[in-house]
Amino acid sequence: LAEQITRLGLLDRVRLAGYTDDFRGVLRDSAAFVMTSRAEGFPMVLLEALAEGVPVVSMNCPRGPAEIIDHGHNGLLTPDGDVPAFTAALRRVITDEPLRVQLGAQAHADADRYAIAEVAGRWNQLLDTLMPPRRASA
Repeated sequence: LAEQITRLGLLDRVRLAGYTDDFRGVLRDSAAFVMTSRAEGFPMVLLEALAEGVPVVSMNCPRGPAEIIDHGHNGLLTPDGDVPAFTAALRRVITDEPLRVQLGAQAHADADRYAIAEVAGRWNQLLDTLMPPRRASA
């Protein structure tokens, strides 16, 4: 990456930050979180970005992003592999401050549905529907 940055003359615009122990702090200081994965399961990193109120721009790879990102509300999704659409979406989030603020605020609010207490409650409800009621002992 460093060679590519130099070759493209981007040294004054691109900085490789390196390792950090403060990922949440890096997220909080970010204008957007971008994800161009070709495949995902359930991308926890998207939840981390939402929890910090960071709007997400992501390619809609199979599984994952569309289950978390509500396009136009807490982030932007682009067709999988569509680099021009992804570039346009990222440019839009970076240059449109009101949109970025609105997406970030909604991202932060939407993260609550993935809180441990919320998820555990949904699991308990599901298990209650699957298990037959217990009979009282005589």
